[in-house]
Amino acid sequence: MLLIVIAAGFVLLYDFPEKIAVEYPAIEYRVGDSTSVSTTEIRIEGTLTRPLFRNHEFKGRIVVDKYKFTEEYTLFDVDFNKNTRNEMGSLTYTDPINATIQMLGPIWISGDFKKINIWVAEPVGSQAQQTTDLRISAPANSFEEAIAINKLLSESK
Repeated sequence: MLLIVIAAGFVLLYDFPEKIAVEYPAIEYRVGDSTSVSTTEIRIEGTLTRPLFRNHEFKGRIVVDKYKFTEEYTLFDVDFNKNTRNEMGSLTYTDPINATIQMLGPIWISGDFKKINIWVAEPVGSQAQQTTDLRISAPANSFEEAIAINKLLSESK
């Protein structure tokens, strides 16, 4: 009986960490506007913890080449909300030297960063940001691939 309690406690408390090291081509675009497409890359390095019955958390770096602050600033840990079929968190960066905080926007992922969708908060670099129709989807090499990822990750349960 004690062995069962110990095993159950381990399963409930263990974080099931997974190292993530991926680089994807990405498309930034405005929803519904195929002329707005620009290419970039997303690099992700860190650890994704996946405890049972609790939110997943990512600690590390998520760099979007188009936005220099994502490389220069430190990413706050991303707490992924599992209330939907796809996990959602927020990409917020800090520069402790200049006491600056910069939000890139909400991020949705499927699997362990197999597909990524970011709703960019605009205007980037401003204190008063809000999400609009600007998205970054990866891995994608075309507007059509990006839109498919956006549709997949924007659907709830």
